[in-house]
Amino acid sequence: MQNKSFTWIFVILLTLAVAYQLSFGLVASSFEKKIHQLAVDSIASTELQGASADSAILALERKMLRDSSEAKAYPLVGHSYSYLKSNQLALGLDLRGGMSVTLEVSIPDMILAISDYNQNPAFLKAIEEAREAQKSSSDDYLTLFEKAWKNQNSGVELWRIFNNLENQEKFPAKTSDADVIKILRKEAEDAISNTENIIRKRIDQFGVTQPNVQKQSFSGRILVELPGVDDRERVRKNLKSTANLEFWDTYFNTEVIGALSQANEALGKKLAPQFFSTDSLRVEKDSLMAVALQDTTLNTAQQDSIRSSFADNTVKPDSLLTQAEARKKNPLFALLNPSVPMGSAMVGISAASDTASINRLLGMNEAKAVIPADCRLLWGAKVEKNIATLYAIRDASLRGKAELDGKSIVDARQDFDPMSGEVTVEMKMDSEKGTPIWREMTKKNAADRNRPIAIVMDNLVYSAPSVNSEIPNGSSIITFGSAEDRDKSIQEAKDLAGLLKAGSLPAPAKIIDEVTVGPSLGEKNIQAGIWSFIFAFVVILIYMVFYYAWAGWAANVALIANLFFLIGALVSLNGALTLPGIAGIVLTMGMAVDANVLIYERVKEELRQGSNINAAMKDGFLKAISAIIDGNATTLITGIVLLVVGSGPIKGFATTLIIGIFTTLFTAIIISRLILYRRLDSKKSISFSSNITKNWFTKVNYDFVGKRKLYYIISTVIIAAGIVSWTARGFNLGVDFIGGTSYKVEFAQNVDVDQLRGSLEKTLVNENGTKASVLVQSVGTTGREFKVTTNYLIESTDVNADELVTAKVKEALTTVGSEFNMDSSYKVDPTMSDDFRKEAIWAGLIALLLVGIYIFIRFRKWDFAIGASVALFHDALVVIAAFTLFNGILPFSLEVNQNFIGAILTIIGYSINDTVVIFDRIREYLRNNKNENIEVTINNALNSTLGRSINTSMTVLLTLIVMFIFGSDDIQGFCFAMIIGVISGVYSTLFIATPIVIDMRKFFGKKEEAARAEAAKTANA
Repeated sequence: MQNKSFTWIFVILLTLAVAYQLSFGLVASSFEKKIHQLAVDSIASTELQGASADSAILALERKMLRDSSEAKAYPLVGHSYSYLKSNQLALGLDLRGGMSVTLEVSIPDMILAISDYNQNPAFLKAIEEAREAQKSSSDDYLTLFEKAWKNQNSGVELWRIFNNLENQEKFPAKTSDADVIKILRKEAEDAISNTENIIRKRIDQFGVTQPNVQKQSFSGRILVELPGVDDRERVRKNLKSTANLEFWDTYFNTEVIGALSQANEALGKKLAPQFFSTDSLRVEKDSLMAVALQDTTLNTAQQDSIRSSFADNTVKPDSLLTQAEARKKNPLFALLNPSVPMGSAMVGISAASDTASINRLLGMNEAKAVIPADCRLLWGAKVEKNIATLYAIRDASLRGKAELDGKSIVDARQDFDPMSGEVTVEMKMDSEKGTPIWREMTKKNAADRNRPIAIVMDNLVYSAPSVNSEIPNGSSIITFGSAEDRDKSIQEAKDLAGLLKAGSLPAPAKIIDEVTVGPSLGEKNIQAGIWSFIFAFVVILIYMVFYYAWAGWAANVALIANLFFLIGALVSLNGALTLPGIAGIVLTMGMAVDANVLIYERVKEELRQGSNINAAMKDGFLKAISAIIDGNATTLITGIVLLVVGSGPIKGFATTLIIGIFTTLFTAIIISRLILYRRLDSKKSISFSSNITKNWFTKVNYDFVGKRKLYYIISTVIIAAGIVSWTARGFNLGVDFIGGTSYKVEFAQNVDVDQLRGSLEKTLVNENGTKASVLVQSVGTTGREFKVTTNYLIESTDVNADELVTAKVKEALTTVGSEFNMDSSYKVDPTMSDDFRKEAIWAGLIALLLVGIYIFIRFRKWDFAIGASVALFHDALVVIAAFTLFNGILPFSLEVNQNFIGAILTIIGYSINDTVVIFDRIREYLRNNKNENIEVTINNALNSTLGRSINTSMTVLLTLIVMFIFGSDDIQGFCFAMIIGVISGVYSTLFIATPIVIDMRKFFGKKEEAARAEAAKTANA
C-alpha cells in the first residue's frame, strides 16, 4: 500500500476534527446542567413545592438559557452557548418530543379577499370546483382555478372580478385572463413568503431551541418543526391564526331568539317528522270538531268526549315525550341552551364537543331560511369548563367584510384592568383610518341601547362588550378572565398580543400535516433506539470475529470508525438524529460489514489459489473494489430518491443512509486496509477465517440455473397469492395515504379493544350525520396501548376542526373507564395524502429506472439490466404480498405508510447490491471461460460467490432482526419489510435475475442463429 504515512496523517487529522465537532454537544450539555442547578437553587429559596415548583424551575431554566445564549460556554475556543446548540447533534422530534406541522396557505381565501369578496356566481363556482379538484390533483390551486374559470364560459372577463377600488392599479382594465392569473400567482408567492416570515416571528414566543421554519420549494407549503413543545393546542392556535382582528356590530339575543326557535322547530320537522302533525289535517279536524260542538244540548262530559275523539292520537303531546324523544323533536335546543343573560350578544351555550353538531344543524337549509341573512353565529374563543358560547353578529356587507379590521391596529400589549384585576390586551389604532371608524362605531352603538361590538379573530369571538360611550382615541380592550385562572389568562393574552405585533397572515393557513410526540414517548423511543443499536452492533462484532478471526477484529475497528465518522458528518451537516435515522445507522453498519466481507472473501480466494499473503491482500482489495463501488452506488441512487421525494422520518433515514455509504467506502477501503498492512509490516500473521469457518462454502456445487423453472413457479405463486389478497382484503393503509388523524393512547389499566372501538364509533359522527371510520389497533402485548385512527371531520372547513377531533376522541376514551395518556398524534389532510400516494409511486418507478440504467451502463449488457430490474420488481412485489397476506394475522402492525415506502426503496437499493456482486463475478467468469457452456459457467460463478452472498446478507439480516425485536413499534413494520426484502433479494439474485439472463441469451441467441442461417441460405441461392 503506497503513501501509508500520508494516509495515517489524514485519518488522524480527520479523527481530531470529528472529535472537536462532537465535543460541542458535551460542552453544551455541561453548561445546561449548571444552569439547571442554578434554577433549582433559586426556586428552592421560594415557597413553591411539588408540580408548581417543577413548572417554575422549567420556566426559569428556559429563561436563563435564553438570556445566556451569547455567554462563552466553551471558553477554550470562545464559542457561545447558542453557537454550540446550533452546531451540536440535534435529536429529531420522535426522540426529543415536540411538533412538526406542515402549513398550507389558503390560496382560495386569498383570491376571494383580493376580489373584495366578489359574488359573481361563475367566479364562486370556479373557486369551489378548483378547491374540490385539488383534493385529487397534483397541480397547484391557481392552475386548477384557471381551468375551472375557463369551463364556466360566463362571458365575463376575469379582470372585472378583481378591478375594485383597492386593486385598480394591480388589475387594470382589459388585462387578459392569462395575465390576471400571472398576477394572482405572484400574489400567492408573496403570501407564502410573508407567511413564512410571520411564522418565524410567532414561534419566538414559544421559547423553543433550534426551531425550524422552512418553505418547501416544490409545493409552496411551510414546514414548522418545534422540538420540545408540549402545549399542542397553543401551538396550533398560534400557527394557523390569521391574527387579523375584526370589529363587528351585533344582534341582541332578544332579537334572534325567535329565529332560533323557528330554526329549532323547522329542523325538528325535517329530522323527526313523527313528532309533528301536518297543518292541513289539524285544520280539517278542528273544523269538524267545531261543527259537532254547535249542538247546545250537549253536556260537559259529552263535549269532552267529542274533543277527545278529534284529538291527534298519532302525535304525542310534549308532556308525554321521553327525554330522547324530546331531544329528537328539538334537535337544536337539545344541544344549544338559549338560557343566557338578556341584553347581550350571547345567544346560547353548549358543550364544546357539540359545537360541530350545532354548526351542522345551523348550516341546513331549514335553519338558514328563518335566520336573518345578515346574522352570523360565531363561537367564543374562550372555552371554560368545557362550555362554549355562541354569539350573534350583524354582517351588513352580507359577504363577510368587517367595517373595521386589525390592519388599523398599530400596537398591542398584555395588561391588567386596574379596577377588577382582570387580564387584558390593550390595543391602539392608527389615526388615519382606525380611530375615526372606531369613534363612529362606538358612538352609534352607545346610542343604540349600549349595543355590544364583537371583537373577532379567525371566526372566533374574543370579546363582545357593551358600548357605554363613544371612544374617541382609538383604543380598545379585550378581557381574558379573572384572577381565578390568571396564569392561563396571562399566557393567552400574551399570545394574542404577540400575534397582533407579529402581523396578520395574508391569507388563512391550514394545518395539512401534523406530527406530535410527547416527551415520555420520545424517551421510550430513545431507549428502544439505543438498545436496538447496541444489540445489533454487538451481534455484528461477534459475528465478524467468529467468521473471520483476526481480520474480523480489523473489520470491527473499521466499523467503529465508520460510526464515529458518520455521527461527525451528521453533526457537521446540521442533521438531526431520528428514530428512522438510528435504523439507517444500524443498516449502514450491516452494509459496512458487507464491504469488508467482499474484500475478505476475495483475499481468501487468492490464498486458496496459492498466492502469498501480500499478493492475496493486494489482489483481494483490487478485485473487490468494483463490486463495492457498484453496490454502494445503487444504494446511493435509492437513498437520493428517498431524500428528494420523502418527508419527515424518511428524510432522516435517507440522510444517515447516504452519509453511511460514503463513510463505509472510506473505512472499508482505507481504515481496514491500513490496519491489515500495519500488522503485515510488523511481520505478524493475519488469519481471514477461523478453524470452524475455514472451509465453509468452498466446495459447494449446487445447480442454481438447472431448476430455474421451479423457482419461477414458486415466485409466481407467491406474487399471485399477494395479488389475490390485495384485491380481496386490501392493505392496512396509514393516514399518510388515506388522510385522517391517528393517536397513540396508553391506558392505566387493560381495556377491551371492542369496547374502545364501540365507544369511538358512537361518539365520532361527521357533520353530515354519517359515522366516521374508526380503526383501533393494539400496540405491544400489554393490552393498555392502542393506536386509534379516524377520518372524523377530515373534510371539515372549521378552523378548529383539529381541536374538535381531539376533544371528541378524548370524550370517547373517557367513557371506557380508565385514565389514559395521549402521547402522540399524526394528522394528514386529504390533499397531503394524495400527494404522498403519488410521490410513493413516482419514487418507486424512478428508483427502478435509475438502477436499471446504472446496471446497463456499468455492465454494457441489456440482458443484465433486464434481469436485475425484473428481480427488483420481484422483491418489491414479494414484500407487498407479505404485507397483505399477513395483515391482521401477525401480532404487530403491518401498516402501509411512508416508512413502508422507505423500506421498499431501500430493498431496491440493497437487493441490487447483491445482484451487482453476482453479476460482477459472472462477467469475470464469462470473460475467462468463453468456450464453456453458459449454464456451467454461470453455475460456477454463483457457487464461487455463495459465501459472499450468504455472509453479506447474514450481517444485514441479523441487524434487522435485532432492530425488529428490541426497537420501537414505530419501526417494526419497516424492519419486517426489510427482513422479507433481504431474504427475497438473495433468492431473486440466485434464482431469478441470473436465470433470466440465461434464458434471454438463449432465446435471442437462437433467433440470431436462425437469422444467420437464413442469410446464408439466401446467399447460397
